[in-house]
Amino acid sequence: MNHKSLLIAAALAGVSLTPVAFAYSSKDTADSTPIPRIVPSSVVNPRVVPPRFIGETVHVAFRLDQNGQPRDIEVLEVNDPRLKTRLVEAFRQWRFDMRAVGKDAAPKRFIQPIHLVPEA
Repeated sequence: MNHKSLLIAAALAGVSLTPVAFAYSSKDTADSTPIPRIVPSSVVNPRVVPPRFIGETVHVAFRLDQNGQPRDIEVLEVNDPRLKTRLVEAFRQWRFDMRAVGKDAAPKRFIQPIHLVPEA
């Protein structure tokens, strides 16, 4: 098996699959406010990722600043500290298109599913 770095499927799918993150809130879900959907405009792949994570989907929770840069990044459901560190380092460099979210994105927390695939 090739131990090169992995690509994030979202990066490859940016044109055809339109990867989106979704917002969540601890408030009552009966709120009629539409949930904003955001799309990454710039994606950075992580450095070498352990091969056992090939084919896995991880979820990254984060907030956005007004420039579309992720803040308060947290990798969910992953217990491997090296993988968490590498994903956070890469995700910190992602940028998101803020047009769909508007100026009130700061208090929202988003979750981005990321599917890890082998480098092509």
